[in-house]
Amino acid sequence: MKAAARPRTPSLPGWAVVLALATAPATAGEPLRAAVSTSWAPPFLITTPEGGYRGIIPDWYQALGAALGQPLALDYLPPRRLEQQGRRQDLRCFGAREWGRLEPGFVDAAQPFMHVDEVLAGPTGRAGPASLAQLKGERIGTVVSYGYPTLEEAFRSGRLRREDAPNEIKMLHKQLQGRTDYVVIRRLTLEHLRLAQPQWRALSATPVRVSSTGLYCGVREGGGVTLAALQAAQARLLRDGTLQRVLNRYTAPVTR
Repeated sequence: MKAAARPRTPSLPGWAVVLALATAPATAGEPLRAAVSTSWAPPFLITTPEGGYRGIIPDWYQALGAALGQPLALDYLPPRRLEQQGRRQDLRCFGAREWGRLEPGFVDAAQPFMHVDEVLAGPTGRAGPASLAQLKGERIGTVVSYGYPTLEEAFRSGRLRREDAPNEIKMLHKQLQGRTDYVVIRRLTLEHLRLAQPQWRALSATPVRVSSTGLYCGVREGGGVTLAALQAAQARLLRDGTLQRVLNRYTAPVTR
């Protein structure tokens, strides 16, 4: 699925997160800069009690900076300000080509560094559908303004009923209350919630995968890091298992 303007959403990483915005490209002695939308949901971005952030996004950027051999500072910004800061950033990750045009002046790596699957989830212990074709008349929990290309025809025809909620957590609460039959949710988000809070173990993924989206890193032309250096660092992190260790930190399997 995608939003009209996606994205909307262990201990703290041991690196300095700089919140003040830079006004010039990174030079010797200055950190590389990247911006993160504060609309990302857990486990991609998790607000700490102290008002900071942790999660898959900051942990990946930390590892990427180390692989590049340069300090990297993150600017956490609301979505409406994110695009305005493009010229002040050296690189950016967690963009998807399906979610809209690439920011002007940025060049993507040739390959995505990870894929995000969205699945149909329903009550734990209930036999779910093996495919979308088996569904007829069910209420499907969705998020307002999100697009679901593989489901749009079923929604338009009335074969499935779209039930919008303001955000993912409220959508999942509607499912727990029995107000929807299934929900569309990122597999990583569901696994994280099941790990973090026992109430969410009442929901489980079905075999139905609604979408699989590649997430890319990119560099700003003329910024503090070259595309070749980014791609080499990304390949090294994938080869040595760093990404999987980051994911496992927030989505380790839960025993029912």
